[in-house]
Order: sequence, then structure tokens, then C-alpha cells
Amino acid sequence: MISIVIPVYNAEVYIQECVHSIQSSLKTKFEILVIDDGSTDSTRYLCQQLAMEDSRVRYHYQYNAGVSAARNLGIDLANGKWIIFVDADDKFSFSGDYTIFNSAADIIVFSKVFENKEISLHEKSDLIEYIKGILKCSDFTHYNKGYLNAVWSKVYNLDLIKECGIKFSTNLINGEDSIFNLDVVENANAIQFHNQSIYQWRKTSGSATSKYQRNMIQTDKFFLKELHNKLVDLDILNDIRQEYNRIALNGLWIVLFQCLGHYLNRDKVKTKFEIYTGLKNSFPYDEAFKSILNRKIQIDKKRGLVFGLLNRFSYPVAFTLLRAATKRKHNSQEEFLTI
Repeated sequence: MISIVIPVYNAEVYIQECVHSIQSSLKTKFEILVIDDGSTDSTRYLCQQLAMEDSRVRYHYQYNAGVSAARNLGIDLANGKWIIFVDADDKFSFSGDYTIFNSAADIIVFSKVFENKEISLHEKSDLIEYIKGILKCSDFTHYNKGYLNAVWSKVYNLDLIKECGIKFSTNLINGEDSIFNLDVVENANAIQFHNQSIYQWRKTSGSATSKYQRNMIQTDKFFLKELHNKLVDLDILNDIRQEYNRIALNGLWIVLFQCLGHYLNRDKVKTKFEIYTGLKNSFPYDEAFKSILNRKIQIDKKRGLVFGLLNRFSYPVAFTLLRAATKRKHNSQEEFLTI
């Protein structure tokens, strides 16, 4: 059986479409666990209706504690051999060969960008290669490359997760998927890649990648510390130092885009610049900038322009550009992206 966990919060517009996409595409035994994270709209009523109409849908309510806590409850309640995580505003679609679920691997990764293959994680070289994939694909602009850091498009061995006590960190608002995947990889025997897309991500102005996050600075630093410690524990930090620097630099960009430079941030421009300067000169962001100067890592032109303006003290121009960019993203059209 396959367990599908859907954390939901005020998703009255999307939740029915999400659940129906699973019901209509899966032709094997499954259960859907809808974990309501304290919704205040009609989500609760709609989910209860879905559960009444189909016994395979189970609805559970919790007081608002965040998406990680909701997913963790789903893990505790799940009964399947495999577990899949789906966001309430996205859609799921499976039309492939069900024998894939007989795999002896502990993780199955679906995406059209991959070749059908299985890799063992007993060899350090294979472990490093997979973890590089997680870190290199940390930027949400790489959605069309089947990035490995998110839990989307992945099927996990539920017994492994439960036996090893693997959970999502409730202290993070970004990066929790990466840490979860690293925890699974640390305990897994093999990963299977399958050349098929099963997930449609709904890109909206209110998505986690674009909305204003006042506490993004604290959570990104916490994530980078957690990631650093995890890579040390796996004894691979030195092997992928530049990938870590790249993800640190990406984190600083997210801080700029979703916090300091966001159009909803009303702090004075000089205050924003002082906060940015303090971050840039602190670990691990300082090491990431040294990697740029030493040409060990490269950044795209857009980020290079903004960082360049900030480094030349042209910060009013930089924050004006960021404010305009976040406003455009807020007003962007909703669309589905197949992952």
C-alpha cells in the first residue's frame, strides 16, 4: 500500500483538486492522509466531505504548528509500505508501471530528466554524487531539472523512516526537505531513478518561494548550521565544500529576495544594508563570497548585478531592483510546472 500525506492550511481553493488527482490516477491500494494544520477557512469541511465520500481518505486536524509538524503526524499515522508527500495546492499523476513499487530501493525518484537506474549508497563516491545533486539543485529556478532537494516526486520506504526515527525539522521554514532527504540517504541502501514525471507543482504568487518571510534570516542560518553538521557527520564536507558554499550563497539570495529586499519589508534601506553587510561578513556566507572571488563558483547575471551593487555601496539601487522584482513575482500568473 502507498500512503500519501497532504499537509493542508487554508487551501479551500485547491484541496479537492489535489485529492481527486490522486484518486483518479492511482490504480493500486493507497490511503490519503490529509493533515489540517489549523485551517480557518472551509478547508476542514471540504476535507471531511472528501473523507465521507471515500474511506481511503483520512482527515486529521491539528492546531497550527507548521507544515513539518503536519508531515510528521502523517508519518506517524501512515500504514503503507511506501510514503509520498504532496502539497495541497499541487497535483499528483501516475500512469506508469506499478512493478516499480516492488523495488528493493529505499527511495524512488521520479522525473523525466533521469535515466532509469539504481545506485547503491554503500560506496562513498555514489553517496557524494547523490548529495551533490541535492545541494546543486537547491534553487527553485531549477524545478524543470528534477531537483533532488525537495520531497516532491519521491517515494520513500516508510519502514525505514519509522525505524530510523526520521522526521522533518519543525525549526525550519526553508531547507527542511533537504535535511529530511539527507537523513533518509544516510540510512538508505539504494536509490532508484525512474524516467517519469508524477508531480505538478502549482506556481502561485503565494507560494513558499515568493511570499514575505520576516524570520528568513534566522531560519536560513539555522538551516545552514544543520546542513553543515549533517555533512560533517557523513564525513563528506571537504569533498563537497564548494557545493556547500553555493547553497550558502543561494541562502543569502533568498534572504534578500524574501526578507530584506521584499516589497513588504518597510525597514529603512540603510538598515537593510547594514543587516546584509553583517550577514555577508559572517560564516558561512563569507566563505561563499571568497569562492566567488577565487572563481571556484559562479553565479548568474541577475544575482551578480545585485551582489555587485551591494558590494559597491550602491545599495539604494539594489534594493529598488529587489523590491520591483518581488512585486512582479507577486503579480505573476498562476501556472502548473511538471516536475
